[in-house]
Formats: sequence, C-alpha cells, structure tokens
Amino acid sequence: MAQGLKLTRKLVLVLLISLVVAFAGILMFGRTVKADESGDGWTLTDEGVLTITDNVAFSGDEFGWKAEDVVDKVKTVIISGEVYELPGDAFSNCTELTTVKMTKVNIINSNCFENCKKLSSVEAGELTEIKEYAFSYCESLKTIELSNVHMISEAAFYNCESLLKVDLSNVTEIGARAFCGCSDLYSVTSLANVTNLGDEAFYCCSSLEGTIDLSGVRKIPLSAFACSVIEEVIVSSEHDVTIDAGAFDNCSMLKTVTGDKIVFVGKNAFSCCGWLSKIDLSHVKTVGDSAFAACTSLETVDLRCVESIGESAFKDTSLKYITVSVNFEPDRNFPREKILERYFIGSIGQDPERQADEILGGFYPNAKFYYTEWDVGLYLDGTLKKYTVLKGEKFARPEDPAKDGFAFTGWYTDRACTKLYDFDNTVTDTLILYAGWAQDLGSQVFKGYTITLGGQIGVNFYTILPDEAKKTDYILFTVEGIGVQKIKVADAQTLTAEGKKYDVFSCRVPAKNMTSKIIADLYIGGSKVATTDYSVRRYADQIIANPRMYINAWPLVRAMLNYGAYAQEYFNFKTDDLANAGINNSGYSINNVTFSKPYDPTKSNLPDYLAFTGVSLTLESDTVLKLQFTKNVPMDLTYIFRLERNGTETVLPYEVSGDNVTVRITGIPADKLDEDFRIRISVVEDQFGANYFVVYSPMTYAYNIITREETAERNQALKNLMKAMYRYNEAAKEYKKF
Repeated sequence: MAQGLKLTRKLVLVLLISLVVAFAGILMFGRTVKADESGDGWTLTDEGVLTITDNVAFSGDEFGWKAEDVVDKVKTVIISGEVYELPGDAFSNCTELTTVKMTKVNIINSNCFENCKKLSSVEAGELTEIKEYAFSYCESLKTIELSNVHMISEAAFYNCESLLKVDLSNVTEIGARAFCGCSDLYSVTSLANVTNLGDEAFYCCSSLEGTIDLSGVRKIPLSAFACSVIEEVIVSSEHDVTIDAGAFDNCSMLKTVTGDKIVFVGKNAFSCCGWLSKIDLSHVKTVGDSAFAACTSLETVDLRCVESIGESAFKDTSLKYITVSVNFEPDRNFPREKILERYFIGSIGQDPERQADEILGGFYPNAKFYYTEWDVGLYLDGTLKKYTVLKGEKFARPEDPAKDGFAFTGWYTDRACTKLYDFDNTVTDTLILYAGWAQDLGSQVFKGYTITLGGQIGVNFYTILPDEAKKTDYILFTVEGIGVQKIKVADAQTLTAEGKKYDVFSCRVPAKNMTSKIIADLYIGGSKVATTDYSVRRYADQIIANPRMYINAWPLVRAMLNYGAYAQEYFNFKTDDLANAGINNSGYSINNVTFSKPYDPTKSNLPDYLAFTGVSLTLESDTVLKLQFTKNVPMDLTYIFRLERNGTETVLPYEVSGDNVTVRITGIPADKLDEDFRIRISVVEDQFGANYFVVYSPMTYAYNIITREETAERNQALKNLMKAMYRYNEAAKEYKKF
C-alpha cells in the first residue's frame, strides 16, 4: 500500500510538471501547442525547419504548416523520402521561407512557392518540370538547380528579380513570361534545345548578356528578349524562322544575328537596337512597321525576297547598301538621300536598260546602281558553258578537265592563256575563262589521290614513277600557309591496286589547312619533271557531294571538315574560306557536347621532387600531346619515360629546360583522342626505383577547356575547336567499326 502511494505521488508530481510546462508554452507562444509542430508526414521545429518525409503530408485541400498561426514560422523546407511531386500552392505565401532542399522531387506544380519573398536558394537536382507561377514574385531568389529540367511553364519565375544565373541546357519548352522581370539575370546556359518559346519569356531581363542560341526555335515570339543586353543571337539555318513583334526591341547591345532562314520580321522586332550591324535578311518576305527603326549601326540589308515593308521599318538607320529584286517598287521607308549603292538581283546581260532607270535613279539621287549577278563563261575546246555568280562572291573552281596527252594548266582570263585566274578573287564583272593545256608530264606520273580517314589528316598522291627515278629522288610538297615537306622515293609506300603498282607519297596537313592548296613537284636528278596540285577539301567535296556512294566515310569527312573550320577560326587562318563552307548544318553540330565520363587529369603517382605541371595539344596532321613536369631538387636528373600501350612499351624522348621537363606523345590518330595514355616514369638517380606514372588523355584537355567558364572571344574559339575535336573523335571511332 505504501509503495502504491509513493507511485501515485510521483505520477501527480509528473502531471504537475507537465502542466507547468504547458502553461509556460501558453505564456511564451500565446497558443496551446507544443514547441515543435507536426502532422502526418511532416514536422516543424522551433527553429523553423519544416521537414516533409511522406506524400501523406500533401493529402487534403489544406496543409498543416499553412495554418494561420504556423505559416510565418517556416524558414527552411527539407523534402526527403519518396516525394516526387509537389502540389499547387503547397508553400505559397510562406513569407519567412529562405531555403528549400529537395532530394527526389521531379515536378513542381502551379503557384507552389508563389510570393515567398525571402526565398533565396533552392536545391533540387532531380527536378524535371516546373508548372505555371511556381516561383512567381520570389523577389529574393538567387540560385536554383535547373540543369535537368525540360519544361518550364508560364510565368514560373515571373518577377524573380534577384535570380542571377540559370542552366537551361536540357529545357525544350519555356512558357510565356517564364523569366519576365528577372532583372538581375545575367547568364542563361544554352537554349539550344528549346523548340517552343512563349511570349515575353525573357522580357525585361535587363542584365541578360552574351550569346543566345535559338537554333531550335521556329518562332521567336512577342517581346521574347526585349530590353536585354544580349550581344548575339543564333537562329536556325535549317528551317524558316519567324521573329514576332518586339522580340528584340530595345536590345541596346545586340550586334549580330546569325542564321540565314529568317522569313518574317514583325513590328518593332529590332527597334532601338543601336549596335545591330549584321543580320541576314536574304529570305525575308515581310518586314513589319518600325522593325529596324533606330538601328543606327545598320548599313547593309539584303531584301531580295521582300514582298512587303511596313511603315518606318528602317527609319533612323544608317543604310547605305541595299539589295532588292528587279521588281522591287521604290520604297519610302529607306532614307533615300543616304543610299550610296543599290544592288539588283538579275544579270546585266538580261536587263541592260535597268541600270539607267530614271525612276529609280530619281528616287535615290546619290546612289550608284549595280547588278548582283554576272555572267561567267568557261571556254573549253571551242565550247562556251555559262554560269552566273552574285556580285561580291567568288566563282567556285570547277573540276579540272582532262584531255588525253595533255595536262590541264589552269583557267586563264585571256585566250592566249598567259594570265592565270585567281579563284580567291571576287567576281566584279562579266568574265570569260579559258582552259589552258600543256604537254602532259604530270598525268604520266600523278595518277590519283585519296585522303586519310580515321587517322592523320592529309592527301595521298598515287604515282607511277619514271624508270630513271632513284631512291634518292623526291617529291616536294608545298602547302599554303605551312611550308615545304620533302618525301624521298625510298620513303614512299608501295602498293598494288587493280593490277598496277603505285608509289604513294603522303602529305600531312594540319587541321587548319584543309582548304590550303598542296603543290606536288617531282624531282629526278635534281630537276623538276612533273607537277600537280590538290587539297584535302577538293577530295572531301567529292565525298560530301555523294553521301550514298560514301555512306560510311561521309559522316567522318563532314566532322573532319567541321573540325578544320573551327581550327581556322581559332588560328585566324583563311577564315573567308572555311573547310565546312556549304555543308548542311556545318557538319556535326558542336552544340550539346556531353562527355560520357569526367576526364580526370589527376591519375598519377609521382615522387615529391617531380610535379606534373601542365599539358598542351599541338593540332597538326595528327594530335601531339605535350606533358610538362617540374623538378624541385637542385640536381640534374636522368629520366626514362615509357609509353605503355597494347602490351608494349615505347621510350619517349624528352626535353629539359632548367627545371622544366617536356614529354611528347606523337602520332595520336582521331579515333584515339579519348584514350588514356599511361606513361611509366623512371628516375635513374632514385635508388628506390618506385613505380612512378602519370595517365592523361587528349580529351582531358578538351574536357577542361569546354567545361570551364570563359567569356573571352579567343577562349570561346578554343572551346568551339575542342567541341569540334570531340565530334571528330566520335565520327572516327564510328568509321573504325566498318
């Protein structure tokens, strides 16, 4: 009995303590709840951390944490467990909410975080879809993970004025006003996959800068990027593009629009783009009212296909040069006194009186009139074949003709064949070219050509040498922009094809020199006895023009020419004659390059006295990988660098300059650019003989260049080159399978 009494007193004491605590809770918080809130599938701590672990938390029409006396306590939201979708309005108006962390959420429904004015960061790596108004009026939101998102609906980030940077590289659809009013947004990582863009999607993103790739969008809608400071826009060269009213209105820093399939430009589409100087309008049929008004830097437009132009379309521009069709009516949109030259599509031979047209001459009193097409004739053995070429463009060199017993010497501007025509010149007048011939020496020696595929870049010259040729005789290859390569007869490869024996001389060509002319001169006994010329591009053109015949090689050649073009741009070499010119889609697109693995440059085991300090690539005919090491001991060391490959070892030469050591891996073909090269290193003075090594891949270099954030023009050119090299490697590996 006494024992039972003691227990009862203890229970009474516990109850009294509980009542005191509850009463304290009433005094402290003004409500009769415990310090920690909770409900089915959720808890809210006294510090404002709301944790949701189960979908049951979202059942019903009301959410426990949004009760009138609870909602203002929510500061951090953590969503874990198997929660994959957030319902609409789930956290809207949580005015104290600052941070959201979601581990598995894929979809955020409408108005989910609307008006959370203090929300600054959202972590959601698995997010794929964001519905309308999901984050609208989150005026403090700065960061959110969008790299896996593919759909962003209407006004999803409307007036998120503090948002700084978004990765939209996987987004395909962006709704109307999705980022409208995001005034601090300065960077958008790739819109290249977007195919559907809504009205005012980035309207009043007044800090948005750089290049915007809209190559997948057929219609750039109403005020899509108005009032931004973007500098370049890329539109499609694959399909017709419509640019709606005000799409780029007041984009004061916009300089260039790249893409040649624009067919419609709406009202005020580019008005007040004061820096705009380059845009291809050669396919445009309709230009709306004030479309280019106040584009004060715009001097040249090509409107050869235009059917209608709205009021003040080119008001307050600096137009000096216009191209229109011969049927184009005088248009009062143009600043008539400023036009200095007016071009017409049509040949002077077809319409000789048009040049003196009094009506047009009177309408543009200061203009000189030109026609944009010139007749070009090729005179060959008494036959004249006619072509036309646009003014200011080059006449593409035709295939060399052949005639038994004679060698073709080139095309000449005079009948006597003394003035050789330079096909690098632009055509400025009617032109007749004459075929030149000489007694055939070269064709008796040079019998055919191929280019190397899947390995080095270059041209293989198939020859049948004269009987008097000796091992010490040679061919000199003169490559435009490089210099001379000398190949002795003794070093030529000998092979038999179709019953004939050939000596094959190979001229290696760096990536940037695919359009360079290669002159091959055969010397016997010290005298030149035969000559010919060729180029990688000339042979590649035959493959590109016949994809069905060269079904396996065609993709590789296309990627190779694209690689060459980006090398030309990076090295600023013959950029007016790019290797991929005229190829549909410029070969393999360099957009959306994704690596199957992160190429890790840290695979090494080196002694403390030897550091791996750098790497570079030399882009010759094949790729040379140069690895740099630095020693930090005050003594000379003797190294042995062994390249381990296919079960064998090759000793690599190295160079020493002070404390710096350079090792080169040469002869890396295109299909091996993603291979890991392992170099085993021995140091003679190291008595312990440790197993030192370093592993590196050329693609590691490319990976580091492509993934780092750089905006300088030259660095961007290097990024493009590395992306093209990546595509070249892919194509070479595919070609190797055949």
